[in-house]
Amino acid sequence: MYDPTITAVKGNDDSMKINLSTEMPGLSLYYTFDGTDPHNFYPKYSGSPIDIPQGASEIRVISYRHGRSVNRQVNYSLDVLRKNFEKRKNK
Repeated sequence: MYDPTITAVKGNDDSMKINLSTEMPGLSLYYTFDGTDPHNFYPKYSGSPIDIPQGASEIRVISYRHGRSVNRQVNYSLDVLRKNFEKRKNK
């Protein structure tokens, strides 16, 4: 319920970008691409698609509410996202 959903979306330039969401309103999502564990001092998701840094291989996301972590950290392979993105794009 508190776990974030990570979705690949098409950017204006046809590149893959990432959207984050949760089922619970009022949560703040923090993420990293550098292999470190995110916390509330890392980039906060703004609601706009995220550009993927060159060389990144995974995204790590965690949800916070009122300054406290409320879920387990989710780690997701960008290769898996890319494969799913390409399948959808080619349909």
